[in-house]
Amino acid sequence: LEAREKPIVAMLEQIRHRLMDWIHERRDSENHTTGLLVAKSAQHLQAVTNNRGRRYRFHSSIRESLYEVTSNETFRNYVVDLAERSCTCLEWQSSGYPCGHAISILLHLKEDPQHYTEQCFTIAAYKKTYKQPLYPLNLANVNGDAVCFPASDESGESDHDVDDSDTVLPPASRRRVR
Repeated sequence: LEAREKPIVAMLEQIRHRLMDWIHERRDSENHTTGLLVAKSAQHLQAVTNNRGRRYRFHSSIRESLYEVTSNETFRNYVVDLAERSCTCLEWQSSGYPCGHAISILLHLKEDPQHYTEQCFTIAAYKKTYKQPLYPLNLANVNGDAVCFPASDESGESDHDVDDSDTVLPPASRRRVR
């Protein structure tokens, strides 16, 4: 809010500083998390395991990864395919987390449900998101070039060279006759 009242360059500079702080905080936020998943995803998976993971019966199919799960409460049947990471309830496909039906099978097989979540919920993917730094304006990169402008292409022309054909003109409009 305080940046609104500043001149445009000072406002953008304050916004950049705030972004640098946020990126630094988020880069370090999962350093002490154990397991494969970020803390929030691990908590969600643990809640599903505690609330729904042990209430289903299942039968294995001819295929090693295919199971039929029966709910003792609703008496409905669900088909879970561990290899395809799918269930007929569609919760696993839509959320990226194993559903309660799949977790009941994974617990019986003594496998970790964290290995069956989507890659985007892992700590490695989270850290990769915030890996790229936001450079201060006056820093130079490893080659000594200024960070502000990208390197020129093979022809030696920079993206910032002004060309007459790239000049943006106002739209052609005519005044209505009254």
